[in-house]
Amino acid sequence: VIFSLRDLRVFDLLQRLDRSASPAEELRLIHEIGTSASPRGQKELLGYLASPRFEVRVEALLAIENLPALESQTLEALATEVRRNPYTTAYLAARILGKQGGPGHLPVLREALDAQDYMLQGAAVVAVARLGDSPSRERIEDILIHTQIPRVRIQAAYALEILGDRDSVPALVSCLRREDPPAYISDELVLALADILGIMEG
Repeated sequence: VIFSLRDLRVFDLLQRLDRSASPAEELRLIHEIGTSASPRGQKELLGYLASPRFEVRVEALLAIENLPALESQTLEALATEVRRNPYTTAYLAARILGKQGGPGHLPVLREALDAQDYMLQGAAVVAVARLGDSPSRERIEDILIHTQIPRVRIQAAYALEILGDRDSVPALVSCLRREDPPAYISDELVLALADILGIMEG
């Protein structure tokens, strides 16, 4: 009566996870906890960020991403993940911070804008935009213009679209003028321009 059926299910999954000795079973249970979208297992999921198995850490982060509201302890653990684990799971932590973090997490995300890890850099440009970080707009434009990595260019264009500042139009247009850009990059640039200029429906 006290707990919802969803929360009771999560408690059951956590007990089974605690008893599990199989890595495959661990992954399956962590995934189920994430799809339940119950906040009850948040603290326990954080413990799996220290797992020696990469797949377990990834699944724990994906489960955390599905939770409806993250506690401050979880958000701080994600900020630590961004700093400590480039080239592996940092990009997932940055993506989650962009969705559920706050202004206090901007410093770590701004640092990640200069990351050598392109997955982290791409996640960071979208994350700072989602947090409304207008002061990072010029840095995002610089990344858009100078990166040779298609994924990062796409994410930078999307970040500028989120920020919605018309001053970004020249940077977007300059990328469109490049000789024979891949179609999927051109599409993203055109969509970003259309949204910023208010002509998306057309």
